[in-house]
Amino acid sequence: MKPWPFILTLMLFLGGELRAELGILVSTESSFESIDVKTARRFFSGRQQNIGEERKTPVFFEGSKGFPELLDELVQRSEKQLKNTWKKLVFTGKASMPKFFGRWQDLKDHLLENPTALACIDSSDLPEELPDGLGWFPLGD
Repeated sequence: MKPWPFILTLMLFLGGELRAELGILVSTESSFESIDVKTARRFFSGRQQNIGEERKTPVFFEGSKGFPELLDELVQRSEKQLKNTWKKLVFTGKASMPKFFGRWQDLKDHLLENPTALACIDSSDLPEELPDGLGWFPLGD
């Protein structure tokens, strides 16, 4: 008997349980405290620029292992659709283009230098110890 059907079934069944948690990575100098999934979806897809009273800047870590899943789960768009949406918003003057980073070091440096920047990231893409000056907040319901 081949083990593949059992393994595939087990992977499908446990897939949701093995998925790490989405959250917001931000500078500790930021006034950011929390965000719900609906607001995060609107913010990272460009339909909302303010979080609370303050204007924030979305940042994407496209170099992460979980980036495609993050797009599917949170923004509900492909990478190409997301970038085209943002280009349209920039062209019409409604927003500034968010930054896309491929390396962890670049993302970390940008967040530390810009307290208004928010990055949505899967907890599995975080280092074992979060660098000084950065905070991670899980997405609320």
